[in-house]
Amino acid sequence: MTAKPLTPAALLLSFAVALWTSPGPAAAPAEELEALLREAFFTEVAMCDSDGAAALYRSLLGRPELPLRLSALAHLRLGICLLERQEQAAAEREFRTVVERFPGETDAARVARRYLGEARRDPAAFMPQDLVVYAEIVEPGQQAAFLSDLIRGTPFENPLDYYLLRLPASGEAAVSPPARNDPHLNQLRALLNLNLLKELHKVEGIAFGATSLSPERPGWLLVFLPGSSELSRVVIKAALPAAMEPAPPETVEGMRIFKLKQDPLHLAVSDREEVVLLGSSREMVEQAILREARRPPDGPEPGAAGSLADLEDFRRAQAARAGSLLFAYADREKLVEALRAKMRDSDLAAFDEARRLLGLDHLRAVGATLARAGDDLRITLRARVDPERHPLWGIVRTPPLGGAGLRFVPEDALAFSTSGFVNGEERWSRLRAALAPLVAGLPENGGGKDVRSLFQALDGGFSTDSGRELLGQLKGATLVVPGKLQWPPQLSFYLVLEFPDGDRPAVLLEKLLGAFSRRIFRLDAPPKFSDEPGPALPGIGFRAAEPVAGFQLLYAREGGLFILSPNAQLVRGAASLPPAAGRPRPGRSLVPPLASKALVLRPRAIRSLAGPAKYSDPVDALVGHLPHAVFFTEEASDGLAIETRVAGAKGANRENPKGLAEKVEFRKPEAVEPRKSKPGEDR
Repeated sequence: MTAKPLTPAALLLSFAVALWTSPGPAAAPAEELEALLREAFFTEVAMCDSDGAAALYRSLLGRPELPLRLSALAHLRLGICLLERQEQAAAEREFRTVVERFPGETDAARVARRYLGEARRDPAAFMPQDLVVYAEIVEPGQQAAFLSDLIRGTPFENPLDYYLLRLPASGEAAVSPPARNDPHLNQLRALLNLNLLKELHKVEGIAFGATSLSPERPGWLLVFLPGSSELSRVVIKAALPAAMEPAPPETVEGMRIFKLKQDPLHLAVSDREEVVLLGSSREMVEQAILREARRPPDGPEPGAAGSLADLEDFRRAQAARAGSLLFAYADREKLVEALRAKMRDSDLAAFDEARRLLGLDHLRAVGATLARAGDDLRITLRARVDPERHPLWGIVRTPPLGGAGLRFVPEDALAFSTSGFVNGEERWSRLRAALAPLVAGLPENGGGKDVRSLFQALDGGFSTDSGRELLGQLKGATLVVPGKLQWPPQLSFYLVLEFPDGDRPAVLLEKLLGAFSRRIFRLDAPPKFSDEPGPALPGIGFRAAEPVAGFQLLYAREGGLFILSPNAQLVRGAASLPPAAGRPRPGRSLVPPLASKALVLRPRAIRSLAGPAKYSDPVDALVGHLPHAVFFTEEASDGLAIETRVAGAKGANRENPKGLAEKVEFRKPEAVEPRKSKPGEDR
């Protein structure tokens, strides 16, 4: 019969008796030290109490008679506990102690080296080169700390207590029953709770790759590197007997391959349980094992088949993953073909035209990262471009923004978009030629008529001598939606145009506005502009015309900057904004210096303006808490980066789950009959 581990109280009593009856100190038996180590390990893994476990490990390390093997394990587990507590420097000291003082304890030293960043396995080394898409959680331990901090103080931190505390007392009505019983929220609470995230802190790597997106011919591989997560090993061992076929496993390069009951899935586990592979077929799993085991230290010879990690395009994309939460890579050619295969026959022509217009066949490596910087979340898509063959790259690529147009962006703007310009006349002609087949093919009743009318109006203005010259001098344009909308709300916007000098563009702009007014209002002659008296604003002048009675066409000018809007009141409001005295303009502080184009939104303010009583779904609840969202591009001669920055995402996400159960309505869509208009009512 196996002896039960002694409790701390029993150990203390035994130690006191031993001191009372013994003339001198005696070494504790090895079984007692093993029991203390198991107790500390249980506190760390099963109780998820890193503080209590760290105290027990330190107490154990204070025993002078501790054997080398137990001492190495105690230092290792203490380092892992310190890492969970965000004590990076102290954790690193423990790991280095294991490596330097206990080199003979190979298992403990190997794990410690991985935590120190030495000889860390690359999940991509298991993946084939013909993947359509690859995704990897970068350094899961670091992401667990971020997620733990994100859900602290929310219902997800301790879902069981939250559920029990919200149960109604006897005779009381249930509290938020639809949300409390919703399976989506229950799944989130099960996954995003502090105890599970602490265990994720110990995982070394997680990656997924797919060679096919077809449900009929699936091809995929999941790589899981447990690291020091003993709980994940226990879960795998417990679940495997029920999931596998009753047949002995095969062994390939020291890894056992199990056939699962869900045909044709196979799972492989290394002899030391350091690698777990789950694949769509036996061949997928076996080839992954051979690929990593037989990979030369310096990579394969040129022309030889290797892993995804050996592809030059992948390595370039992978170089940008440092510091990110999630990294993804796609083979452009295979991904486009996989998406095309999912299209209906009736949509193939439109897909091929969009593929041609966007130049998807002339993109090279495509990679994406999800990263965080402080409270901000950053999603970046990077692609290499063939500039000689891409149909639109020479047209849409612009230099970094000058930022002068952001002078008239108010701090409370609901949204603004800004872009630099160069060679505007030539680019407009090339853009119109590139878009002509797409515009001509739009259905008449599907918006095609309106789009063609818009392009005809623009062509009518930009095809004139003044229009072409104005485009040639344009340096930048910024479209702004102010914080307070004017009636009608559809016209609550203004445009800021930037030119090197304002004198000649002022003449050209008035001619262009006159041509547009004549066309829109069907005038016999363009309206005349004249100076408009207004508030005394240093360096700013106003000019106005009245194409029809009661409608004033007004613009403001400050040097080479022009403010235009169909609403004269918005022009005056923008012109009255004070200059930023010694501090960055509100718009400039949100837009990175090297951005070529940018779009900035204020989701929380926009949603507040719309005034819905409740959130309609979790996405609405998430977006509704965001103060800012910034989309921008950084463009080089042969590369493009498109980045989304969600300002204050950490705080917004912490507010979101707190009120998610109370505010989100989970309901099925109901059929709504069309409203019948009353006699005489304008529909």
